[in-house]
Amino acid sequence: MAAGELSGAPPLDLAVANEGNTVTLLANQGNGVFSRGGQITINDRYTATALVAGRFNADGIDDLAISADDLESVDFSGAIVVYRSTGAFKYSATATSVGILPICLAYDDLTGEGIFDFATCDSDDIGAGQMSLVRGNASGTFAPAQGVPVGPIAPTALVPADLDGDNRPDVVVLDRDANIAAILYGRGSNPVFDDPVTLAGIDSPIAAVVDFFNEDEALDIAVASRLEGRVHIFEQTGTRVFTETGSFELGFLPSAMAAADFNGDEKIDLVAANNGSSDVTLLLGNGDGTFRFGETVPVGDGPVAIIANDLNGDMKIDFATANQDDQRFGVNMQSVTVVLNGVSPPFTPTNTPTVTRTPTNTKLPSNTPTITRTPRRSPTPTRTGSPAPTVTPAGPADVNCDGFIDEQDVFTMVAGIFDPGAGCLMRAVSAASLIDEIKLIAAP
Repeated sequence: MAAGELSGAPPLDLAVANEGNTVTLLANQGNGVFSRGGQITINDRYTATALVAGRFNADGIDDLAISADDLESVDFSGAIVVYRSTGAFKYSATATSVGILPICLAYDDLTGEGIFDFATCDSDDIGAGQMSLVRGNASGTFAPAQGVPVGPIAPTALVPADLDGDNRPDVVVLDRDANIAAILYGRGSNPVFDDPVTLAGIDSPIAAVVDFFNEDEALDIAVASRLEGRVHIFEQTGTRVFTETGSFELGFLPSAMAAADFNGDEKIDLVAANNGSSDVTLLLGNGDGTFRFGETVPVGDGPVAIIANDLNGDMKIDFATANQDDQRFGVNMQSVTVVLNGVSPPFTPTNTPTVTRTPTNTKLPSNTPTITRTPRRSPTPTRTGSPAPTVTPAGPADVNCDGFIDEQDVFTMVAGIFDPGAGCLMRAVSAASLIDEIKLIAAP
């Protein structure tokens, strides 16, 4: 999910990469209400894994780019497909090859040259995790990808920021499968980054944001743990020195986070999209690196992305989520939920702290097996949502616990190859177990 002036004028429009190999463009009507602005059809050879917005040319209209698996590459490499605007909600595509299986995409000045670049989370030709750096040129074009080794880390998320204030971009790197959060400090030369410095061991780190969480002038880091259902706060207590100062409860299986001042008290707050509980948790910042519970806002089923910005021009920060499993508009459809600050339905943060909160047991088993990333030519499968607590599995073949034994369970099983937490598997998936699953569905 990405936000930008896709029409060439404010307010911000939205773009969402869909599992159906399209990008839906939503035009902002100026009051936080969105209409269909258009749709990009992604070439069948590519399967989108991430989406960003930015201005890659000088026409005054925001452009888009996706990271993608390239199903036609002979060496299993992936691609960044850049969609340059040719008019409002109209685009022309060009592609740049990157490493194997790119699963995230960042767009920022990553080299300190004053020009924005791309970076993906992917693997080299022997399957070792790396970051592919695609430098931007002054002409608006992009150079061939440069593989950046990141030691033992297989990146699953990248968050660029100048953490140490030396005017050289750094990158927070998450490795969800190895339970690592680390920092790559920029060098301003080749190699572009120093070796990774481990920030902490976190159970399945899924998302991170960088902002000023206390009243000093040093950037801090927040990292969400998918399996714990908590966010860990790391305050910068000295140059390049981060100390974990606390953790705070989120919802069930958080998938994405954003930081902003939602209640106008000039203190940074956090929102987290919770894939398992289909809601958003608002944590209000106290200005000292601690947070208090603000609100839980229901959204569509299975949110996987969140954006925070002023979406209706009232000078208050709103948010929007992309929902992977919301089928209210039809089978195999996804949705976007836009939540406006101070407008019913809720999301009306105030400066009054909430004293009590009913605890929720969001902790999943911590011994989830780690899956080795192996180059594959299969497109990203459609994942079913996390089961509601009241649904009883229909049998051993009902691996997504939706009460039915059908082809959706096969999709969940395939998803389990990449994510052992898919559906209610919580275990590794092998070729043999997938074959057994298909047999069970064929003859339950």
